[in-house]
Amino acid sequence: MSFARGAGGGAAAEEAAEESARDLIFGLLKEDDAELVSPFQGIDKAVVVQEVRVFNENKLRVARCVRVLVRLMYLVHQGTTLSKAESTDVFFAVTKLFSCDDAGLRRLTYLAIKELARGTDEVIIVTNCLTKDITSTVDTRRANATRVLCRVTDAAMVAQIERYLKQELVDRNANVASAALVGALTLLEAGKGEQTVRRWSSEVTQALTHPYPMVQYHALALLYRLRRRDRLALSKLVQDVARQGARSPLTAVLLLRCVGQVIEAEGGASGANARQLISFLESMLRHRSDMVIVEAARVLSTVRGIDAADLQPAVNAMQIQLASGKPVVRYAAVRTLNQIAAGHPHLVSPANNDIENLVADANRSVATLAITTLLRTGTESSVDRLLKSMNKLLNDLSDDFKVTVIEAVRALTLKYPHKHHGLIAFLGNALRDEGGLEFKRAVVDTLFIVMREIPDAKEACLHHLVELVEDCEFAALSVRVLHVLGTEGPQMPQPAQYVRHIYNRIILENPMVRAAAVSALFRFARVSTLRDSIALLLRHCLLDNDDEVRDRAALYLEMLGEASSSSSPPLMPSERVTPTPNSSSSSSSSGDESVVDGELPVPPENLQAALVSFLRRDEAERGAFDVSKVSKVPPPAATARLSEAEAGRARLSAGITAVDGGGGGGGGGGGGGVSSTAAGTALPGDAAAAGAGAAVSAFRHPLQEEFLRALTGATAAATAAAAQLPSWTRGRSPFKSSTVLELTDAEAEFLVAVMKHVYEGEAGAAGVLLQFRVENTLDEQVLAQCRLQVDASELSQLSVAGTLPATVPVACHAVAWTYVWLEPTADAMPPCIDTGTLRPQLAYVLQDAEEASSTETPDATAAWEDEYGLEEFDLDTADYLHPVPVRGMSFKAAWEALGERAETSTTLRETFALPHESVAAAVKAVIAFLGMAPCEGTERVSATATEHVLLLSGVFVGNAQVLCRGDVSAAADAGVNLEVMVRSEQPAMSEIIMASIA
Repeated sequence: MSFARGAGGGAAAEEAAEESARDLIFGLLKEDDAELVSPFQGIDKAVVVQEVRVFNENKLRVARCVRVLVRLMYLVHQGTTLSKAESTDVFFAVTKLFSCDDAGLRRLTYLAIKELARGTDEVIIVTNCLTKDITSTVDTRRANATRVLCRVTDAAMVAQIERYLKQELVDRNANVASAALVGALTLLEAGKGEQTVRRWSSEVTQALTHPYPMVQYHALALLYRLRRRDRLALSKLVQDVARQGARSPLTAVLLLRCVGQVIEAEGGASGANARQLISFLESMLRHRSDMVIVEAARVLSTVRGIDAADLQPAVNAMQIQLASGKPVVRYAAVRTLNQIAAGHPHLVSPANNDIENLVADANRSVATLAITTLLRTGTESSVDRLLKSMNKLLNDLSDDFKVTVIEAVRALTLKYPHKHHGLIAFLGNALRDEGGLEFKRAVVDTLFIVMREIPDAKEACLHHLVELVEDCEFAALSVRVLHVLGTEGPQMPQPAQYVRHIYNRIILENPMVRAAAVSALFRFARVSTLRDSIALLLRHCLLDNDDEVRDRAALYLEMLGEASSSSSPPLMPSERVTPTPNSSSSSSSSGDESVVDGELPVPPENLQAALVSFLRRDEAERGAFDVSKVSKVPPPAATARLSEAEAGRARLSAGITAVDGGGGGGGGGGGGGVSSTAAGTALPGDAAAAGAGAAVSAFRHPLQEEFLRALTGATAAATAAAAQLPSWTRGRSPFKSSTVLELTDAEAEFLVAVMKHVYEGEAGAAGVLLQFRVENTLDEQVLAQCRLQVDASELSQLSVAGTLPATVPVACHAVAWTYVWLEPTADAMPPCIDTGTLRPQLAYVLQDAEEASSTETPDATAAWEDEYGLEEFDLDTADYLHPVPVRGMSFKAAWEALGERAETSTTLRETFALPHESVAAAVKAVIAFLGMAPCEGTERVSATATEHVLLLSGVFVGNAQVLCRGDVSAAADAGVNLEVMVRSEQPAMSEIIMASIA
């Protein structure tokens, strides 16, 4: 009777519940009636666990049970942890509530079961109650019980409830069918009963035709989850649903996302069914729902390789949505246009007038996207107008949006370097505005990049950075700016103007900034006219309260030849730093200053290893330590760190130049390659690809790490293979490893890639190891006795000395490693640096997969020998050369020292004509082709420069240093002239460099 009364919801029960609720609310009020507190304030877990006992009463009080369950769920969702005993007691108490038919209490019971059912025993107990609700006549109870049962059941019990779920998938009630579909998705996401759910494919397909839109949406989501790994099945699903039509906007949006994945899986816009699917996407741009139109445009914008003509309808549709009265629609539209503008800015340009109207939108997110889109699509003539709009907008934005705007300004500055004056002024105003560390750092990073990429803007950028350090609340940012001021300030026409601002930091700032300011101040001593003034200022720093500041000042005074105290003996004239007699900005060639700048003549890791080895010798055998014998080539670990840093800078640069859709980022690539003509010589034509910029070469191939792990013996198979390689590879790291070269197309039956490893010998190259990666893509065939045959007939000093075939047969989608090594011939002369074209060929025995896996003797007729042609690849001079910058001295000092050490003349000079449009493009192309490291920032050149000096450095195999000086100048008629001078420790090295160009 009590259950019926609770279920019927009589007047007495309702009044009791309302009175209890009022008591709860008023009891939690403070003395001040106007100030309310949370009804859950002060809830204690122990009290709630005790209150759960009301669930065991014979006559349940529904209102009180509801209040206790609400408190319990609040504690659980706030992260309160119940002990094992508490959880068990509470769970069993909650199961008693199944005896009550009150609808509200039953829904709370379902929620509690989902949160508390953790162990197998608990699931078994509650399964019977939930199964009973599934078979009841109340549809709402059936749907809720289905969702809970799929959430709490374990994999072993899925088969027991399969019958109920399978029937519910085709139930006429929409809530029940939708609950069954969602429950199946829950099982798949939890990894429970996947094979069981796959057997429901026909029922789920039938649910697609359900008249209720939400059922169709859930059915499509479940079918996609089941077929997402089968490209053909997913394509057929998309076509079927598109043919019968989507009954709700949610279904249409999900269908559009499936269409986008199908197009991407089939190769983008060039796929077999791409034309039909793109037409379907265009038709959805005319849908009655705004969200469907936006999603169709977004999917179109992400199709790889899509033509501008196919994107035009999406741009038109988004332009119409810009005038929508709903902020979310305006945001989605301008966001989609922003993405399209990244690759096709000319398509979005006609909508600029409508986008400009959104700059003053009340929604700051919409306004930010509008201004960044305009920055991507604007022309050089519209830069000034955009700057006025941004000045009004920036103060009203949060720091996150400000950073987005600054990144867009960075891209615009690099896109239109002639407009850098107004853009840099905008960045300077941004520095003076209020903002957090991330915003200020974004502005400072932008100024640093502009200084590097646009040399003409360096002085203006330094002016704004000087203003920043005068009033900067972030010490770490001040330290970075002071370092840049100390590096670039002495090279400016009037370096003295920066000294006062830096010295102010020594007087006013905290110890960390003061120490950085002392180091920056010392670098101005390289200017001869400022040397005495800098020494005087450093003497004042000897009285600082901080040890670090005093120690730095004392060190720098000693390096300048000034005594740091009256008791310190003065340095001899030969020990002093003698500045070059240049009135403006001459550089000191002292090695001490290089130490201050963080540079050493050799990599620190190599110096440490050499010193440890030196100290381990007996004192009688030691002699004097000779730093010139330490290898200049960074060890593999240091090279990897350098590559990651270069890749990070390349990603930053690529992200900047990609904003304009390729319109402004290709300055380094220019037109053709580095093809040059001088006395019948010509650089290889493929240097054009390398000339696209050094940033591209910094990216690592996806297989790079896999090659290195296989070479170093990361697995047992790799270790066994390494033992069979030649002795000059064992236990040693390669002197130089190339990037991964793919020798087959991506759609080929066999995928083969190679990496070249050069090993160092006593006087040059000990040999070249060619590491091949072979992947089989045939489903029913196995490659046995897989090996590489290499034709090296073009080489004169190296020849094929051995091969190592794959140790195991290569099954479908399996990978095998095979090696070929080249060694110097008998008449080869050091340094054994040989270049030429290598012609590889894959040889193998093809077997049927079933025959290969059989334990019986394989049928000889079922296997046959075959060969597979691969693309040729070159062994280049750059494979023997490490790009190592000059360490411990200036390039000029290193050039002169290298000439003094050489026994014979090793300097060669030659002139070339390059067909590049600008000096900047030629400089980038030369760096990429020679593969040497630029020194002293000479890789940075103004886009309008007519002449430039390029300084390059590297180390050949055998630890032989090579320096190169290139004078690049614009030709009178067309193109660019390049005069190259090469100097090395060995005459052969200079000849090799020149021969590689010729």
